[in-house]
Amino acid sequence: MCELYSCVVDLSARSLFNYIKAELAKSGIKNPHNRKELKVNEFRDFRKVPVDRLEKRLEIDKYHDITPLSEFKMAVPQVKLYLSQHLGAPAVPIVKPGDAVAAGAAVAEIPEGKLGARLHSSIRGTVSEVTDSYIMVKS
Repeated sequence: MCELYSCVVDLSARSLFNYIKAELAKSGIKNPHNRKELKVNEFRDFRKVPVDRLEKRLEIDKYHDITPLSEFKMAVPQVKLYLSQHLGAPAVPIVKPGDAVAAGAAVAEIPEGKLGARLHSSIRGTVSEVTDSYIMVKS
């Protein structure tokens, strides 16, 4: 039994595991889980600072906030829908100036036998302009 002034209780996990390892080694029991095939991560030199500490050092921690989403109504007076959306073929307009379109209505189709994107109006309004590169819809 230890005397009160010389007995130190250390309940940290590291100390406990080291004590258990030492006792097992004294008994001749070896660790079957030696992982000698592990390699050092190539980004080790860049990962020496924890992310939360790095955010504080860069003073960007004040921007790390979960902002609640809120719905709002916004009047969009016009949209310009580009017929070429990616590397594929440009869409072919199926509307003409003066046509009324609903929100979500198709305004351009994919060319026959080609890779492309079908376009839909994002607002309800009237087609004001159709060119080779875009369709303009005004509400």
